[in-house]
Amino acid sequence: TIEEDAHRRDFTVNGLYYNSANGSIVDYNGGLDDLKKKILRSVGDPMVRYREDPVRIIRAARFCAQLGLKPSRRDMKAALSRAPMITQANAHRMLEELYKILRCGASAGTFENLKKFGVLKHWIPEIEPDRHPGLLPRLAVVDGRRLTGEEIPAAVLLAVLFFDLFEEAMGDKRGFQDAFNVMQQSFNDLVARLKIPRREWDAISNLVARQSSLARIPDPKKG
Repeated sequence: TIEEDAHRRDFTVNGLYYNSANGSIVDYNGGLDDLKKKILRSVGDPMVRYREDPVRIIRAARFCAQLGLKPSRRDMKAALSRAPMITQANAHRMLEELYKILRCGASAGTFENLKKFGVLKHWIPEIEPDRHPGLLPRLAVVDGRRLTGEEIPAAVLLAVLFFDLFEEAMGDKRGFQDAFNVMQQSFNDLVARLKIPRREWDAISNLVARQSSLARIPDPKKG
């Protein structure tokens, strides 16, 4: 039934139903009130819900960023407590969640929330915003383009996300082939952990290597 479905939803704000017969909103969980208060609240006990599926913490971070919400006190406490469990989540599901974040038009805010919720250091510790101050501004540019409806290839999205790591690995390497080899040899652990498909990684390596080699072309005016 609709009521049973509503109680299986992750959060009250995505357990709302539109009644086309009379134009009303059917709300079994208090989601309308939470929307008015700008609160994200789990359906049920968040400690239990996040233990059942820690990926819900990532969705909470994304919904808060997209809808301008703040987690309830119980949800925030539960997120911080259950965050280490994210390492137990299925890696293929996590990659899909990563793509959803990068395409949602609020990726910069989502990654800020992931850090606040204590998830990022367990999921992708290599890209902590404090270590890479350029990360959030880059994601904000991606968000702006996505909000205009622009489709951005997955390889470009991941290249933007991990740009700082790639740039550090390049060092003073010059030329496409050298840069491509660095990409192929330096990030095997990351690629394996995140389950990035080989074809996708080859596209990312190609993209970053070309960008790196072009960025190092000497200015002929300077001799």
